[in-house]
Amino acid sequence: MEENNKKKRALNVDRDHVLKTRRDFLAQGLIASVAATLLPFDAMAQNSCDLSSITAVNSPMIPVIILDLAGGSNIAGSNVVVGGRGGQMDPLSEAGNRTLGLLPSESPQMAGLVRDLAGSTTNPNGLLFHSQSRLVQGIDNTATQPVRTKTDGVLMCAISDDDTGNNPHNPMYWFHAAGARGKLAQLVGTQGGTSGGNSQVPPSSVDLSIAPLLINQPQDVLNLVGLGARVSGNNAIAPGRESFILRALDALSGARVKALSRRQMPDAVKDLVLCNLDKTQALLQNFSANDLSVTLDPILNSANGGLFNLNDGTQARAAGVVKMVLDGLAATGTITLGGYDYHTGDRIQGDARDFEAGQMIGRILEVANRKNTPVVIYVFTDGGVSAGSTLDAQNNRLVWGGDSGQRSASLMLAFHPTVKPAMRSTNRQLGAYKTGGSVDAVASPISNSVTNLAKAVVLNYLALHGEENRLEEVVGDNPFQITMNQHLFFQKVS
Repeated sequence: MEENNKKKRALNVDRDHVLKTRRDFLAQGLIASVAATLLPFDAMAQNSCDLSSITAVNSPMIPVIILDLAGGSNIAGSNVVVGGRGGQMDPLSEAGNRTLGLLPSESPQMAGLVRDLAGSTTNPNGLLFHSQSRLVQGIDNTATQPVRTKTDGVLMCAISDDDTGNNPHNPMYWFHAAGARGKLAQLVGTQGGTSGGNSQVPPSSVDLSIAPLLINQPQDVLNLVGLGARVSGNNAIAPGRESFILRALDALSGARVKALSRRQMPDAVKDLVLCNLDKTQALLQNFSANDLSVTLDPILNSANGGLFNLNDGTQARAAGVVKMVLDGLAATGTITLGGYDYHTGDRIQGDARDFEAGQMIGRILEVANRKNTPVVIYVFTDGGVSAGSTLDAQNNRLVWGGDSGQRSASLMLAFHPTVKPAMRSTNRQLGAYKTGGSVDAVASPISNSVTNLAKAVVLNYLALHGEENRLEEVVGDNPFQITMNQHLFFQKVS
């Protein structure tokens, strides 16, 4: 028994090899991955010394989760009601509705075919959805009616390119510039790259010192902090032995910097070593495995009554991002959902994908409510899709016929656990569609500019904090100066 305990306490290293260098600790997984991120020395030295976020109680800004629907899905028309310059209920022509997947019998002007998030068709209040929308039905499936009642949003009509990751849809860096902060990381995503998702970020927004961390599975959240896989599980050290590691790291930091000084290394490199080691110590001291475990979180893990099936790869990845963002460990996260290039000769697959996207939105809203935190959800897709005249015999709905970036749109939702976000007017639509069923390219500065679309999202994010006048400071300019009021939808959340 005593021998087994000794083995459990022992680090998994060669018997004659003493841990002396940062490389030794990295080899054992003892340096947190946040601290080990490979970035330019100057950038890391400037950013890694700030330990305030690790011990901060809350970020001053609302956390953001971005859903990147890869492939070019339908958002406006069959899901969120879209209209002309008069707003969502400004009617399109019959032919225009058809291109958006709606038969004449499904026109939003027909009684009972328009509803709000809470489900009311008789007196809808808020963002309007088609009552047969698979997207909103998916939200209903995973978010309770009281949660949906405390959610509102806006549809944003803008042209984007089809089937490409080159659209600069993702404003995640600008949310950070606005002041959104996480305790462990700033940005996370389910894909690699500068956006953490399928679509790109506006080039002028990029800050490589906060490039998103990849969350590919729930374990990746645990790996951000801790003593590493080499000293976990069967090789775990005994309780309380973490202090030994911290003392070793403390001794290492001083010895290492002395060695660097003798070699006349740049101050930035010395600062980098010290700051990374200091951050590692702070992480180990302030977060436990229980704090970070997706599996142990009863709100997330469906096996324990939560919202996400961790045996499903997509849901498991998403759960990791949701955990990071809604627990304040990260400020903004991107979840990519694939399969939205669904002009497949039927309507069944597209409806199923829309339902799944709605379920994901609903899960995020429900988790936010149970964790008593507000959240902004931004949903976009690369391009769009149009319908022809063919009916799917399985459900008697119009078949999606092909890509159509002229029929694209994005969706911004805001939730607060105590009060529904207040809106500035009854209008919930930015930009417009022409009566023929395509984006009105001159209705707004966002209509033919995905970059301006991203800036409009940031503008309304700032408005939720009463800081819309900071837009130019955050994104570099203000393309909405002349028509500012037409582009503002949310009031400050109290």
